[in-house]
Amino acid sequence: MKKIIAYYLPQYHETPENNKWWGQGFTEWTNIKNAVRYSRKQTIRKPTELGYYDLSSCDIMERQFNLAKEHNISGFCLWTYWFGEGKKLLDAPLRWMLEKDLAVDYCVAWANHSWLNKTKGILLQEQKYLGEKDYEDFFDYMLP
Repeated sequence: MKKIIAYYLPQYHETPENNKWWGQGFTEWTNIKNAVRYSRKQTIRKPTELGYYDLSSCDIMERQFNLAKEHNISGFCLWTYWFGEGKKLLDAPLRWMLEKDLAVDYCVAWANHSWLNKTKGILLQEQKYLGEKDYEDFFDYMLP
């Protein structure tokens, strides 16, 4: 049986780091709200049914999962950030999945890259590759 798995990007909640780097209240919604059209043919899509949601609330995730089921999406692949030595960012959605009994199938993908402010050439968060013990800690963290 074929299954449709959708990427689940966790960038839609505030973090102290993003507030420091990009300004108070920053989420990826900030970029969408400030998007510029580069041609008359381009359409900047705005959120519809769920609005400019905040993933720091488990309630919105449950609504998303129910909506996904209504549209035959089988589960989600959650984009996950682990920078080494237990450093995590944008981890609210994964914490909700681990702490709550959410009725959704999911897997995780490790977004293993450093974060840069490319316009200023500044390293924001370094990705460290620390070896087997750190990878085991990451794996253990993701267990329900």
